[in-house]
Amino acid sequence: MTPAEIALVLESSGNAFAGLLRSIPRDVASWRPAEGEWCVNECVGHIIEAEERGFAGRIRIILGADEPNLQGWDSAVVARSRNDCERPPNDLLAVFEQMRRDSLELVLSIGPEHLERGGIHP
Repeated sequence: MTPAEIALVLESSGNAFAGLLRSIPRDVASWRPAEGEWCVNECVGHIIEAEERGFAGRIRIILGADEPNLQGWDSAVVARSRNDCERPPNDLLAVFEQMRRDSLELVLSIGPEHLERGGIHP
C-alpha cells in the first residue's frame, strides 16, 4: 500500500470509530463487563496509546534515526495510569480525533525515500 492508500484507510476507519464513540452514552462508556476487564473508555485510551506510541510514534522514530531500537510498553500499566474509565468520553474522542488527524498528516508526508527505512522491534 502507498502512503496515500494507508491515509484513506486511516481516515475512514477513524471516522467510523469516532461515529461509534459518539453514539455511546457516558454510563455505557465507563461500564466494565467484568472485574478486571476494560470499559469502552479504556479501550479508547488503549487505541490512543497504540497510535501515539506504536503507529505514529514509531514512524516518527524510524524517520528520525537509522534502524532505531523501538520500545514496547505495558498496556495494562498504562491503562491503569490513564484512569480513562473516569474520563468523559467526549474528552477521549477529542484526543483520538486530533491524534488521527496528526497521523494522517504524518503518513501523507512519507515520501518514496522513506519507505525503505526500518526499526528493530523488541
